[in-house]
Amino acid sequence: MFVIIAVLTNTLVYGTDFFVARQVFYPIQFCVYSDTSLGTWFDWLFHDTAYLESVLLGMSAMDDFFKRSPPSKLTYSHMKATITALNSRLSDSSLCLADSTIAVVMGLADLAGILSDETAAKAHVSGFQRMVRLRGGVGAFANNTKLQIKIGR
Repeated sequence: MFVIIAVLTNTLVYGTDFFVARQVFYPIQFCVYSDTSLGTWFDWLFHDTAYLESVLLGMSAMDDFFKRSPPSKLTYSHMKATITALNSRLSDSSLCLADSTIAVVMGLADLAGILSDETAAKAHVSGFQRMVRLRGGVGAFANNTKLQIKIGR
């Protein structure tokens, strides 16, 4: 756990812009009081490597975006780590349809859209839609209001 905290601490230096962008693109707190679901999403950082890497990827990519620079080596490193960890989860029948796994795919689709990577966005959206169908539709996410709302977008 110390390693994760150290990584997050180092990443927070450039993560501020990511959180500002997130509030602009996804102002969910104006619609739903979601303190309990926020705790769940925070817990995933410590229990799901794919989710942690996807958050770090998003932060690094947004840092590159706000600097108006091409994706950095750090961004590519987090992309590789995210995809590797995600593929591992997708290969595990007990994890492939977990909320955090679906959140990672949804985040990759969002990031691809923001970065105008139409091919990647279509692939991630297609996979995301299939995962939601396999879980039983949007109603199956009633236990995680924040995820349910994000799915509805």
